[in-house]
Amino acid sequence: MKNSIFYSWVAAFWESEGSLCRRRHIGYCLAICQSIDSKRTIKPIMERIQKTFGGHLSTRKIKDYKPRFEWILTRRDDVIRFIKTIYPYCHIRKGDLKDCLDFFRTHPRLDKRDVKINIKEIKKMLNNGKTYVQVAEVIGVLTPSSIWKRLHKEGCLNP
Repeated sequence: MKNSIFYSWVAAFWESEGSLCRRRHIGYCLAICQSIDSKRTIKPIMERIQKTFGGHLSTRKIKDYKPRFEWILTRRDDVIRFIKTIYPYCHIRKGDLKDCLDFFRTHPRLDKRDVKINIKEIKKMLNNGKTYVQVAEVIGVLTPSSIWKRLHKEGCLNP
């Protein structure tokens, strides 16, 4: 199967059976869940999706439901690559994918060298009673723990 045909198929499969979830202060994750009615058919498809895009594939059984395959993609770079790959083939949920890409564009990683952090301003906010979560929202980074790690690395926190 040619890649463009496969990507088109994955886009349609994700639009019908997939989900895009925003996780507070972390970003987004993508998932596709499918009941295991015909293990011969769905297993190779889900394995190919995982092999192509990364992520985690597992079998899950929930009480009173059929067992299902779950493919979950959580790593930022993998999510962005998946979205950029299927975006041209999507029709129904393009807005959701665009929102996700916009979020990643406006919330840079804190560990990147081009992200400047005003340590004094962060310490001031913390001293004024703001939580790490609130500080993360103000400075536009993804995780509050990354602020703590940066402050610790800079020697601004007592051990």
